[in-house]
Amino acid sequence: EREGLKFKTPPTIQTNDSLGIMASVIVQCSRCRGTDHIAKDCRKLSFLRSSTRAEEREKRLAQQAQRAAGREEQEQERLEYDMRKQKRQEQAEQWAARQAERAMKEMGKQEDWESSSQSTASTAPTRATLTSEEEDQLQRMVAADNNVRRYEKKLREIAQLEVRSSLDTLQKAKIEQKHEYELELNAARGSALARARQELQRTTMV
Repeated sequence: EREGLKFKTPPTIQTNDSLGIMASVIVQCSRCRGTDHIAKDCRKLSFLRSSTRAEEREKRLAQQAQRAAGREEQEQERLEYDMRKQKRQEQAEQWAARQAERAMKEMGKQEDWESSSQSTASTAPTRATLTSEEEDQLQRMVAADNNVRRYEKKLREIAQLEVRSSLDTLQKAKIEQKHEYELELNAARGSALARARQELQRTTMV
């Protein structure tokens, strides 16, 4: 050492901190994105092409054609579904018209029966309205009708299917008949109510 000169001690290398920084770096392959190796050691993806550019282009074109065919098939199925739905709607409307005509005929028969009953049973009291007990009895008779119960059961089954996330072909077809079953139920209730009124009038006139 020279007199009057001072030498600085070189800084100590923080080995532990450097190792900690290196340990915090995540190793990741730039090719397959794996975190257990680097690109030069990658065994998942080869550096060599598995097919030529022409083969890859042909493969892409085949996939595009397949997707286009799938879309055309879906469109055809949608058109067929719309046609079936329209046909069912027309059939339901025709059925409703026939049921309305039948109901009108039954009402006419009931009026004829009521007028004949009134003429032959002059001592029986005539009432314009029903009591609450008779109304309840009519409702019970309608609810107990076999046709009414059958269509109510079908509609309950359809309601259970509607909340499911996946359905097969038969289940979807059953849901599509919901409107028809609703019309059937209304007609069955109307017929059951007419029969119940006739039965109630017979019992009250005896």
